Amino acid sequence: MHDVRRKCAQHHRADNEEYLNRGHVSIRFGNESSLAFEEWFLPRYGRQRRVECTVDQYSVTPSLVMGQSASSPCTGACAAKMAERFPVTLFPVPFEMQPLIEVMVWPRYLDEDPAHSWLRAAIETAASA
Repeated sequence: MHDVRRKCAQHHRADNEEYLNRGHVSIRFGNESSLAFEEWFLPRYGRQRRVECTVDQYSVTPSLVMGQSASSPCTGACAAKMAERFPVTLFPVPFEMQPLIEVMVWPRYLDEDPAHSWLRAAIETAASA
């Protein structure tokens, strides 16, 4: 995701160097957790992105990249939804990424709980849409 007014994102795929040197908004999950993408990226490529800002939810990132030469990686589905609502341009990252696998985890004693069963079903429905 990148600001639609920045020509570099509109006209070509960024190379590794351009991508790494661009400012980035990074996602941090939870108070004590590390930056999700950086933990994956550094061991594979030996270099980090230039993180200018961290946030705790993806929904904030469009506001932070608009009007800037900043980027923020996110899943294709998440990026497509953001591009429907905000003036951002989507472009592929210049390297291979493994598919993201998400799982739900809950305490076993909630397996038969009606409210929790409903919530799990609602999450599965939303995730598969």
